[in-house]
Amino acid sequence: MFGLGSPKARFMIMNTKIISRALLACSFLFFSLPSLGWWGTGHEIIAAIAYNNLTPEAKKHVNSLLKENVDWPSAPATKYLPAPRILAKRLNNCVLASTWADAIKDYKWSNTKEAYVYSAMHFIDVPMNMKFPLKQKIPITSQCAKIDWDKLTSDTITNMKNKEVVSGTASAIKTLLSRESRQDKALALRFLIHFAGDAYMPFHALNPTFSFKDGKDAHVIFTKGANLLFFPDRESSAKMWYYNQHDSQNPVAYVVTKNWHGFWDGAVGSYHNIPEPSNSPYNYNGWKKWRVYGKKYRAYINQVADEIQSSFAKDPINTEIKQNASLEYWVAKTARVGCLALSSKYYGDKLLFEILPTDKGYTASVYFADSDYKNYEDKVKSVAEKQIYIAGMHLAYLLNAIFATKNSYANDAHAGMQRSYEEYIGKISRNRYIPTLDTLVDKILNRRGYTP
Repeated sequence: MFGLGSPKARFMIMNTKIISRALLACSFLFFSLPSLGWWGTGHEIIAAIAYNNLTPEAKKHVNSLLKENVDWPSAPATKYLPAPRILAKRLNNCVLASTWADAIKDYKWSNTKEAYVYSAMHFIDVPMNMKFPLKQKIPITSQCAKIDWDKLTSDTITNMKNKEVVSGTASAIKTLLSRESRQDKALALRFLIHFAGDAYMPFHALNPTFSFKDGKDAHVIFTKGANLLFFPDRESSAKMWYYNQHDSQNPVAYVVTKNWHGFWDGAVGSYHNIPEPSNSPYNYNGWKKWRVYGKKYRAYINQVADEIQSSFAKDPINTEIKQNASLEYWVAKTARVGCLALSSKYYGDKLLFEILPTDKGYTASVYFADSDYKNYEDKVKSVAEKQIYIAGMHLAYLLNAIFATKNSYANDAHAGMQRSYEEYIGKISRNRYIPTLDTLVDKILNRRGYTP
């Protein structure tokens, strides 16, 4: 997904020694996953779908800006990451650049305020407040979920105070339309490509909250986008396979995610989240090998992107995407997906939740009543695929409108949606209350009252 959790667990920036031992022994990896929307593979598939649907004019601008020298953030190289300038140079096309905004979170930024704000821009916490009894395993019904799903609309998002992924996306668009420097525009494009993926992960959009009483005392658990909604034990945790780069068909180990956010972030293993321990472009010594083995992975990304596009080619969702340029509209729909994914409407009474006291307070847990949760897994995969498709197409249409010229849509199948998207970015361009990205940082800091 998403900005929470240890970034060292990220699939593309993993501890090389641990992964190497896992590959050799075919053993199991067991750790909590951070808030990273769709992991790297999902972001890259979204970017591939978007790039495949760009106009020639938009492709020209995207390619040019991603080749721009970007020496940001101000931070030293780490054990796993080269200097920021080198990282940006390596992630210099639309697909690879889609993971850049997650990768830079691993740096020790000299400007901690910027680090805080840009981490917060990866999500929006639409509240889902639920009243729950203590020590009872029950499904979430409409009675306990104090939110009217049908009334969750774009106006809900517009009126929210903290809506950082929406604000960040709008400011990135504003920067690309402004007279800012090419480097500022290059940064804005990288963030836009990434945020466009995060906004469609249900638990980057939704923040489930449990309210309950222990005796006469009232308590609240804020799950932080379901990062703190846990599977209680290893046996009931979600297992997601990952694959060796040399053999993308046979899994060599699985990742066990201990929280609900990670379960959805990884789309329950729908795609090959290849760890790339020694061949990664992030690794000091792995770049030359990556140039060889990475071809297989890039081919895989393109193959999946093509398959998803083909499966939705005649879907009615295409009309909806063309007619609705507003990110607020789609974030509201994504939050509704998250609500339904937790509710009994989605999976009956087989998805159970429980609030338990612990030595350190209270914890919220989720259980599959049926040990074989394949039916739910299939639902997640289906929803994830649709969300990824919508994200890719919406990003493509935004970029086409941002870089449009009079001839951009000539003989183009997407010419019919030009006005909707050009009107949307036109409103952003003219709105003096929407700042460029660099100005947004101070605005968010002031609103949140941040102190290092």
